Amino acid sequence: MFVFHVDHPPKPLLKSGLTSLNGWIRGPLRNAGGLRFTINRRPLSDVTYYPRADVPCEDDSEAIGWSCWVDPEDFRLAAGAAANLEIWHGEYLIGVHYMRLYSAVRNQRPLTYFIHVPKTGGTALRAQFLRHEPLLRTLEVYDDAPGISERQLRSIRPSAFDDYDVIFGHFSFGLHEVIPHRPFSYISMVRDPFDALISNFFFQKDVVKNVDLIGMNIFDFIEQHSQTNDNPTCKMFSGVSATASVDEETFELAKENIDKHFTVIGVDRYLPESAMRMSRLMGVDLRTQLALINSTPRSPERENLDIPKVRNFASTLLRYDLWIYDHVLSRFWGAATSRIDRWPSTGLRWRSLGAEKKALLQPVAKSLSTSRET
Repeated sequence: MFVFHVDHPPKPLLKSGLTSLNGWIRGPLRNAGGLRFTINRRPLSDVTYYPRADVPCEDDSEAIGWSCWVDPEDFRLAAGAAANLEIWHGEYLIGVHYMRLYSAVRNQRPLTYFIHVPKTGGTALRAQFLRHEPLLRTLEVYDDAPGISERQLRSIRPSAFDDYDVIFGHFSFGLHEVIPHRPFSYISMVRDPFDALISNFFFQKDVVKNVDLIGMNIFDFIEQHSQTNDNPTCKMFSGVSATASVDEETFELAKENIDKHFTVIGVDRYLPESAMRMSRLMGVDLRTQLALINSTPRSPERENLDIPKVRNFASTLLRYDLWIYDHVLSRFWGAATSRIDRWPSTGLRWRSLGAEKKALLQPVAKSLSTSRET
């Protein structure tokens, strides 16, 4: 069992210019020969090691101090201001120390736009982003307080946003055009479109207590609110109006935006791994105390819902969101994951897949296992 500690910098904010990094590692080391250090996966050279008798150790472990000098600008990422110190022992990642690069000219820092697609786990991640104020300044864009509405945001001078690192909320692709002087990238979360539709219906009915849904079942909801349920993820990622009709051209536009401008798109069923990838981009630990928020409670109606029937009923309406979901899984999470996630809608049962299922799951499980170590 390895433990690592960073003595300096005491705060996770690196200023430009020559900087000293130092700390200690405790574990079954025997020597420092197998240790290596990276920042944003780029190797550090000239790391000095020395004894640390001040660190308490158990019988089978020892503590080694480490020290090095770096110029943080050598490790600046194209998107985001992260400077993540990673400590390895052989091929094993001991841990990550998340840091952010300070910029004296704040409006030259990349601005990250988090498109919060409803019912995808975005509320849990928003709470994580807000935990890191003021190191990571996040502006919430919502119609409800304490957020600022998108309408008001569009009326404010661009330089007013120079102190912000993240713009997080219910808005569509294209908001970066309001702040044209800042470099930008997008991140988001997605969810199986059928699951998101079902969750949204019961959230509106049982939590929000929407009077329009009194006495309505989910099939009525799909039919009578077809505009709202018409491929909402595709609309948000393409940047078209919420009242627009979605077609293949809209899908192609959303897909192009994903490929060109999105750095990370997480998946709700891989929430911890999604948070880990966003942590690496932002330079803060978004995994600590991560928990689902704003989840919809179970109800007898939901428990007795005929899921295959709902999927069949809504499959045409959600066709392009299904394509988006599949593209995200393939691009950010690997083709094997994409194949597995398509199976439930075909009616195949997991237990019937046998050796084929295990063979396909193996690289995915290995990938997720590696990500958990970080």
